[in-house]
Amino acid sequence: MAAYRAFHFQTAATLCALAALSLFRPTGASARQCQSQTGQIVADSLRSDIRDATYNVWTFVLPDVACGEPRPTIYVLDGRDNTFLVAAAVKSLGQAGVIPAVRVVGVEANSRIDEFTPSRVSDESDTSGQLDAFLRFVAEELVPHVDSTLGTSPHNVLIGHSLGGLAAVYASMRPDSPFDSFLAISPSLWWEDGTVAVAMRNLLSSSGSGTFDQRRLFVSLANETESVAPTRDLAGTVTGHGVSAKSFRLAFYPELDHVTTFLPATVDGLLFTFSEFNLDAVYETGSFSALTAALDRATSQFGFRVEPDPVSVATMGRRLTASGLPDSAITVLEFGMETFPDMMMMSNYLGEAYQQAGRTDDAWKQYQRSLDLARATGSPMIRWIERRINETSTANK
Repeated sequence: MAAYRAFHFQTAATLCALAALSLFRPTGASARQCQSQTGQIVADSLRSDIRDATYNVWTFVLPDVACGEPRPTIYVLDGRDNTFLVAAAVKSLGQAGVIPAVRVVGVEANSRIDEFTPSRVSDESDTSGQLDAFLRFVAEELVPHVDSTLGTSPHNVLIGHSLGGLAAVYASMRPDSPFDSFLAISPSLWWEDGTVAVAMRNLLSSSGSGTFDQRRLFVSLANETESVAPTRDLAGTVTGHGVSAKSFRLAFYPELDHVTTFLPATVDGLLFTFSEFNLDAVYETGSFSALTAALDRATSQFGFRVEPDPVSVATMGRRLTASGLPDSAITVLEFGMETFPDMMMMSNYLGEAYQQAGRTDDAWKQYQRSLDLARATGSPMIRWIERRINETSTANK
């Protein structure tokens, strides 16, 4: 009970903080009004014919996502509490450029002990074991509803904590799941003496590691007693059957407990899920072919066109110029200008590469273009660019 109170105290504090940041919009703003909800959390409800029940739903769309634009969607169980935490995480990670701009959809079970459990355990609840029906509601009603109102999602992620984490692990084994990645944070794998871990062992024994060829499962474990053995059993089963480190990760947080692990595990799980999106290491190589190959892989993985980071492309090109490789720099920076034609920095750096390569006419043209862009934006770089133009003009005489 103390942990329960601590959890809701933490949630209340988070709600206050996020409301102050204008991330929350009260119930009454319909999620059907896609264009009106970017940058804010919108509360709504959805009637389920499958469950003969109504579910509370929360949606959050980053401002960088246009209405109807295909983007990954993160579905969050225990939406009343956890949508706000996940929204804060994706906003921060998105601003850092390490995950794509995404949508967040939270859904609240009407009874966690019943709808997040895969089997009936009468000692816990006489009506437990309704997870299959709940997942059917999610797959056949919630996901299509979100796709129709916000835009089709090419990559779906499911996040669950505690009993919700148990549900996430269970969902990862279903061949008909609409999800591509699963974050199970401190999952209650103790349920019915570890029945879900046993089911995972049976599945992988019969089907092999191919079950997770196109899926990812992130599982976290905090400093908690009941779940240690079944969670380690699950991890041993998954890795023992050849599931790769690209598809499965177990993260251990010994300094955190069942409650405090949620936010850090969410951040780590999202970084694991969207690892191909972070191209920092690729930019450091200076290889244009490696960059285009990485962009193609990320596009294939996430189902939408992943564009490079403009500043990283410009910096990569300038480093090549500084390393005495102007031709390689030109290849990178010409690609950058095709992708970001109005970027003054890119144009300026391309002028430098042309100048080092002895292509003074091209350098002059690029500096002139950079100057026009600088004047249009009132950039303090105007006088510096004018000096470059004078240098190339003198060199051409």
